[in-house]
Amino acid sequence: MSSATAAISQENIFAIFPEPVVKIEGDPSPLQIHQLIKNVRANASAIDSNIGDGRHGHLGLVVSPEFYATLSDQPFTVPANPGPRAIIPPGTTGPQAKLLKLAFDADSRLFTLTRAVDIALKTYILKCVDNRYVRALYEDNVQYGNRSARDLLAHLYDNYGKIEPQDLTANLETLNKPWNAASSFEDLIDQIETAVDYANMGGDPITATQILNSAYTNVFNTGAFLESLREWDRKPAEDKTWAHFKPFMLAAQRQRRKELHTTTGGQGFANQALALESSVINLEAAREVDQVQFSALASTTSMLHNQLQEALKEIEQLRQNLPASGKRQMTDNGSFSNKKQRTRNIKAHKARNTWDDYCWTHGFVVAPGHNSGTCRNPAPGHQHAATKNNTMNGSTAGIAFRKPLDN
Repeated sequence: MSSATAAISQENIFAIFPEPVVKIEGDPSPLQIHQLIKNVRANASAIDSNIGDGRHGHLGLVVSPEFYATLSDQPFTVPANPGPRAIIPPGTTGPQAKLLKLAFDADSRLFTLTRAVDIALKTYILKCVDNRYVRALYEDNVQYGNRSARDLLAHLYDNYGKIEPQDLTANLETLNKPWNAASSFEDLIDQIETAVDYANMGGDPITATQILNSAYTNVFNTGAFLESLREWDRKPAEDKTWAHFKPFMLAAQRQRRKELHTTTGGQGFANQALALESSVINLEAAREVDQVQFSALASTTSMLHNQLQEALKEIEQLRQNLPASGKRQMTDNGSFSNKKQRTRNIKAHKARNTWDDYCWTHGFVVAPGHNSGTCRNPAPGHQHAATKNNTMNGSTAGIAFRKPLDN
């Protein structure tokens, strides 16, 4: 094996793939499989090849011949193994044998490179998904040796990448997701073209009119490019395409940032202006969220109010159903009292109250033996010598129940 051939290895090829490994955790979603396929295609295209028209690298390894035919009028034919050595028929002259060996070496290098690229692409795929999601293709002894990168992608797409109608509906929401004018217009380009690719994979392509209308509406809703859009509106119909809108808006964005820099006196102020605009947009989005939450809170409050009214009705009904003789009345502080019981308590107190039952702090309604001299909880300034005959300006609480003084 020549040194040039030895230098061709899947490790060397893997190291120059432009797309990094993005590990898919758990069951792959259609969107994740879609992105994986895009990344694998990008990596395959990045490795030069003179097979086909030579402009799409090794893309032909991971797409169908029909798909490749939409890109090139020259097919991508995967080279066969030329064998261990050149075949030189008997009677071949020296110059002819030399040409046959040169041809063999070229075929061998092409086969080795193509196979190394395919192995590197398989390694990339297996680093992105757990082996259990391609376990059906695994073979003892050779593992995935008899499978191509295209086989792995086809298996993942058939089992985890099929796009359902509800996925396509959600994809339209992604297409029209509001764009923040403070960010790069290329973020909107990526958002739209990702949605377009996804729809194509789902067999429900987004039309050119839908693409342009979505982009135009998104830019218009920011309110930041109205003058630019008026200029766009004046263009002839044949120039109003998505391919033309992208460079047009990138130029408009550059001009807007230049004007912000000029009117605010420096890049720092321009950044502040962009940040302020972003804050306003975010505030508006937060306000919409708050409105939704406020509506939910109002609905909950109304429900609780209705439940409270029903509970009060039940309480009133129960109160009306109490026996008349034992009916209690609600006091001002919300507690219930029984008139007869309260009258009995007053009479009992008056019966046991003595002439000396008075406390400077608590007044005339005190327990037997409780007086100014024995009070255990005196107030500040408490007069221990106070009696009901000489209150010493003490408490008059319960004075209406005291017995008459001796004459």
